[in-house]
Amino acid sequence: MARPKYTEGDVQALDKLEQAFWEALEQTPYAKMSVRGIVAAAGLNKNTFYYHFGTLDDLARYCVNRSLPSELGKIVFLQGSTAGTRAFEQALASQTVKRKFARVRLMLSPNAQALQGIVSDELVSIWKSILSEPSAGASEQRDLLLKFAAGGLVKALHGKLESEYAPTVDSLRTSGALDGLIKALEDPA
Repeated sequence: MARPKYTEGDVQALDKLEQAFWEALEQTPYAKMSVRGIVAAAGLNKNTFYYHFGTLDDLARYCVNRSLPSELGKIVFLQGSTAGTRAFEQALASQTVKRKFARVRLMLSPNAQALQGIVSDELVSIWKSILSEPSAGASEQRDLLLKFAAGGLVKALHGKLESEYAPTVDSLRTSGALDGLIKALEDPA
């Protein structure tokens, strides 16, 4: 398939598809979205969509990956609730991070119920980039713990405002609930 052609200043097709995806998700449950609706909203044709993505799920993974802020994953591992909250609040001062957290809220909305597995998978990827490599044989156990933790965090944040994310994680940390898990993740042997 030929590569789409652009003139200088044109909005790229990927950007149009991503924007159309987020706008559609605000109005329509993900389970009811379609490639046809996305390309129509983006002002593109299906060939352009399929040049970049094989399925709507592939577009969703792309959008979640680009929009899930690493700060969300990192606040779990920041030492001390005060330091974690301060670092999180500093990150939120950035307009880019604010926009990403607004999209996290959309990802955790009732319209995006079907996306929450993808969000969990992305959190696992963020955490793997933070943690050191596990010892031989401990990788499978760590992956299981990461998936468990990501699913729990997604559920804990579901339906909350972005401003409630850091206090929710702080509450989990101060309760001691995350301490054992973090210790096990840092040294799963």
